[in-house]
Amino acid sequence: MIKLFLLMILIVSLGFIACQQQAGQESSLAGNNDSRTVRGDLTQRAVQINQKYLLQAPEPKPVVENIPEETEEEYIVPGNIIAQAKIEGSGQPGNVYQGYFSEIEVSGAPTPVKIALVLSVPKYTDSGEKQSMMRITHSPRTGRNNHIEIETTDGKMRLYLNSDGTLTREISMENLEYNPFGEVNQMKPGGQGIEFITVEPEILISGSASYHLRVTDTRLGRMLFNATLTILPD
Repeated sequence: MIKLFLLMILIVSLGFIACQQQAGQESSLAGNNDSRTVRGDLTQRAVQINQKYLLQAPEPKPVVENIPEETEEEYIVPGNIIAQAKIEGSGQPGNVYQGYFSEIEVSGAPTPVKIALVLSVPKYTDSGEKQSMMRITHSPRTGRNNHIEIETTDGKMRLYLNSDGTLTREISMENLEYNPFGEVNQMKPGGQGIEFITVEPEILISGSASYHLRVTDTRLGRMLFNATLTILPD
């Protein structure tokens, strides 16, 4: 009798466990079906969105005006070129540049001529670095002023640069008396050069010419500028 009772209990337990497992499987299947339905809906929505944007023509891009780069000012060096110098460096110490022009050759009988020194600054250095505004400073200290030395029938003559654009044998104190630190001339990169022209004619002979120039820029960095000597027409 006891054995029969235990057997009945075992059969009921097994039946209960089997029902629970079937219910779990049905619940899992239902969950999977729900998940598949959600994924299917999302996939269909994504397809609809892609079709909408793929089938539509792309919106035209806004028109961007082609703004030309700043052009350099056209500048014609006055007179006939007789010597040139390409000057580059840091200008230290004191931002002073000293050196020689190319050799000057004078043909025919020497005659009095007006000389022009033209200083110009390229917009970019040879390495492609953009240059900043430069200035040439005319110091009031005798012997330290900007000057060139050139061969003449009177010997090697020193001609001083004055801030009013003249070249003279004597330092012009008129440009210095108002400013104990000296006057300056600005040189714009890529712009028109600045000219210094002799007041009195000089009689040149073949030979070398040198320069002594105090130049700075706003960055106090490495600079490149050109110096050109010309003879002006009558």
